[in-house]
Amino acid sequence: MLPFYRLNDIVAVGPETFYTSNHHYYRPGVMAQIEVIGAELTWTYLIHYDNGKASIAVDGLCLPNGVNISPDKKYLYLYSGTDFNFRVYAIQHDGSLNLKQVLSQ
Repeated sequence: MLPFYRLNDIVAVGPETFYTSNHHYYRPGVMAQIEVIGAELTWTYLIHYDNGKASIAVDGLCLPNGVNISPDKKYLYLYSGTDFNFRVYAIQHDGSLNLKQVLSQ
């Protein structure tokens, strides 16, 4: 089972379907502080939840902070506050994501 304990943002794509960012790998405490200090650590991920089943949609992220989708629900936008990049993913029919573009600030 995926840990849902450090969620940061959530976007619904259906009545029982959503994406959420797991902002930290560790629970609050010393290890979570180390994560922030070592800001290049890519231990976190984006979760896809669909009708009772959770899976990792994107892993290897570094403190993902914001998530949203386009009005037509074809694209998902993910922001990482440590590398200051927006990532644009195409949402596939099964809910998986394909990276399309990385926008730097």
